[in-house]
Amino acid sequence: MFQLSIPVTHRSLRPSLNYDCAFRRRRKAVPRQVPSTLVDVVALGTNTCMQCGGSGQVWAPDPIGTGGQVGGTTTTTKPQKVVIRPPVEQGPIKNYEGAKFLFMRHGQGRAEHTNGFVYEGRWLWGKWSGKGTLTWPDNWIYAGAFSAGIMSGKGRLDLVNGVAFEGKFRRGIPKGKGIAYFTNGVRIEGRWSGCETANVKLFDSAGKPVKARIQGGIIQIKEGFFSKWKIFADFNMRTILTRGVSV
Repeated sequence: MFQLSIPVTHRSLRPSLNYDCAFRRRRKAVPRQVPSTLVDVVALGTNTCMQCGGSGQVWAPDPIGTGGQVGGTTTTTKPQKVVIRPPVEQGPIKNYEGAKFLFMRHGQGRAEHTNGFVYEGRWLWGKWSGKGTLTWPDNWIYAGAFSAGIMSGKGRLDLVNGVAFEGKFRRGIPKGKGIAYFTNGVRIEGRWSGCETANVKLFDSAGKPVKARIQGGIIQIKEGFFSKWKIFADFNMRTILTRGVSV
């Protein structure tokens, strides 16, 4: 891999090159630019910005079709998109009773699934869609909205131990405002950003607010300014939905 001999700064870059300059990222919040494919671009070398001192990789079109390799060194690949699957989604059906249209489950119906789930509610072209109730015997009951075979919209999740969660779901996970109710009168209100993280407030049985947070699915409380965070309960929604009650 060879080096460019011309001095390079963030102000004197040629339009055909994408230069990763520390000064631009720090002062102008310009994200790092990575080639989209290995076939079209190759790395020309590493240069230091003459103004900010930041170093970065210089990229240019690949004229000889080396496949992104210069001198046996492979260039940076494009990062792949991570898709998180919902904890609970529609699976194979064992028994179904209800309306059909064009040989597909469509309308009001009840189905028993091979994994033990029992769904009763609206169907749309063979998928849970609309208002319905999903039951996992001896674990929990969800009553609310569905879309394309997963929990989506407002709903309420009641566990067999008396704990309940009421709020919004998106792609099968809590997303947005929600309230968790516990058997001792404590409730937690806030905004969930997934199964394991939430910005919440805890209210005791007397309605007194207590500073709280949810990290890694663990509810932590802090009763005083100088006190330390202590664990209140395990409330990992993904674990509850897939493995059963753990609160």
